[in-house]
Amino acid sequence: MTLVGIDILSHKVCLENNGIPICVLGSGLLNYYPKENAKYFDVISEKGCIISEYDIYTKPDKYNFPARNRIISALGDGLIVVEAKERSGTMITVRYALEYGKDIAAVPGPIYWANSKGCNDIIKDGAYIISSIDTLYEIFKLNKSKKSTLDVKYEKLFNNPSKYKVFSLIKNKPSNIDEIVNFTGIEIVDLYKILFELENLNIIESVGGNVYQSKIS
Repeated sequence: MTLVGIDILSHKVCLENNGIPICVLGSGLLNYYPKENAKYFDVISEKGCIISEYDIYTKPDKYNFPARNRIISALGDGLIVVEAKERSGTMITVRYALEYGKDIAAVPGPIYWANSKGCNDIIKDGAYIISSIDTLYEIFKLNKSKKSTLDVKYEKLFNNPSKYKVFSLIKNKPSNIDEIVNFTGIEIVDLYKILFELENLNIIESVGGNVYQSKIS
């Protein structure tokens, strides 16, 4: 089943690692959005919780989501921004988190990549820089003994937005070269290098016909 959106992918990874997901909707509790992810909403409600401030049948109006972001920023001890455009819903969440006095951290990215512009800007304004998994643990004072076995493999992804983007697609569903190029916009020569490196990390594999799939369930 294809996942729609980075939010549900985050919840899926949380569930796979025995975390407790908290999902904040921009719609009513009986009007899930997007519908393609309904299967995961049921699991999230069993293993964690789903929150909405709207009436149960409220439609997912686009104006609901910026308001929802204030709840997201209030729930956590801090906020980590992996990628964000200069103007995006993520930057609204950052603004709310700052108002609440939360610690903000961001993963830096190439200056020519639009999806890193927001991250680089908030780092310039004083946000913590996440340059490795270890810095994440230091910033938020987390117990390193609780590191999952995936952390070592994910560490190299955090430092390279292109690798992270390629892996995110493949982990979502098996993908061929053309799909990956269309999704990421990465030049084919650079893409083959990234795929080779991800194979060396033993987190993806080629299954023939230029199709790659995740080795992490």
